[in-house]
Amino acid sequence: GLNPHAKVDMVFAIDISGSMGTSISALVQGIQDYIIDFIGTDHRFAVITFPGPYGSSAPMTIRTTPPLISATVLQSALASVVTSGGGLEPSYDVALFLSDPFDPWRIGWRTDAYPYIILITDEPAQTWIGTTEAQVAVNMRNCRIGECQPGDKVEIYVISATPFISMWDDITYRDPSRYINISPTNATRYTQFFRNIFQNICI
Repeated sequence: GLNPHAKVDMVFAIDISGSMGTSISALVQGIQDYIIDFIGTDHRFAVITFPGPYGSSAPMTIRTTPPLISATVLQSALASVVTSGGGLEPSYDVALFLSDPFDPWRIGWRTDAYPYIILITDEPAQTWIGTTEAQVAVNMRNCRIGECQPGDKVEIYVISATPFISMWDDITYRDPSRYINISPTNATRYTQFFRNIFQNICI
C-alpha cells in the first residue's frame, strides 16, 4: 500500500550556529544511522549547512562534492559537520533557494528523482533578503525541481523548536508529521523521525 519513489534526492540543510552545539552530534549520528539503509541504492544525498562561516556573507555552504552523493560517501561527509557558522540563521532563504526551479546553488536535482528537503534549526525562522513564509510555501506547494509533475509538492520536513512551528506551518502543509521538536536531543529519536519521513521510499 505504499507509494514508493524509485529514486530520491535528499538534502539535509543543517543550522551550524553556536546554539546548535548540544544537538549537532546527535543529529549527525541520527542521520548516519538512518542512511545505512540506503547504501547500494540509487538514492542520492546532499548536506547543506547554514549560515556560512563566521565573517562570511554566504547564506549557506554545500558540504558534499558533488552536491548529490551516495549514502556511503555521505557517511564521511557528515563527520565534518560541526558548529562553525555565524549568527542570524537565514533558514527561510535556504528553503527558498533549495526549492527554486533555477537551482541557484547548483544542487543538480535529478530529473528522474523525487526531491526531499529536511531543514534543521533550533532558532526562529529568519531571512537575510526579506524572504517570507508565503514565498517559500508557494515554492514547496508547486514543486518545480527534480521529477516533480504539475500538482506535486516538495517533500519538506522541519526539525526545530516547538515554539516556532507557526513559522513553518504553511511550508509544511499544516501537516504535524512534517515538523518535529528538536528537543530532547537524542540520536535514536532523530533516526526514527527520518525513518518515518522516508517510509514510502522503495529501499
